[in-house]
Amino acid sequence: FFFLLLLLSNPMLGQSKRKKAAAFNFEYSPSLSSVIFTNDEDPEMRWTHNFFAKGLFYLNKNLRFTLGLGYMNTRYHRTLYIGSVHELNGITTTRYFNYLVLPVGLKFNIGPIFINPEIGLAYNIGYHEWKSGYTQDQMKIKVRSDEGKPHSLNNAVLPVFMTIGYEIKKKEYSILVAVKSYLSMSSIAYDKHFYGFGPMVGIKL
Repeated sequence: FFFLLLLLSNPMLGQSKRKKAAAFNFEYSPSLSSVIFTNDEDPEMRWTHNFFAKGLFYLNKNLRFTLGLGYMNTRYHRTLYIGSVHELNGITTTRYFNYLVLPVGLKFNIGPIFINPEIGLAYNIGYHEWKSGYTQDQMKIKVRSDEGKPHSLNNAVLPVFMTIGYEIKKKEYSILVAVKSYLSMSSIAYDKHFYGFGPMVGIKL
């Protein structure tokens, strides 16, 4: 945030008036995320956070090629009701997956409106989970587990992204307001595919 403010306050940004061949986006997207199962389990959605820095390379007036680097977090939450076994009524599990992502795509501009479909390569850089047990009197016992990644976890997955938004142009930069969604085309583990959607805000320099 402070880095962006520094860029905006830099007077050197406005010295060059020539037409640019490229631009840069910095984007933040909080998302509701979960996973798609191939069985009957029904995971709940949870908020996650995603950050991307992108280069936009001008192909023509309304079309840009995009290449980026980002951090992506996705997670899901499950509740298992076991009914007074060992004094526990239920167990909840929240699993967190963290990825370094290289997205590529095209950005279409229709006036101030833009559409940005992308496909990426995401590499897992972190995993952990929280387990909580609920006793009969509704006391909560929460434990973080760092036993390592599941043996079936795929380190590399292929997510696709779709961003549709509005560009508010200022003198030296543009503010981006959008909605962003994503889905992993390949399984992350045990035939699970993550997905998510939410608002996106950003700045274009």
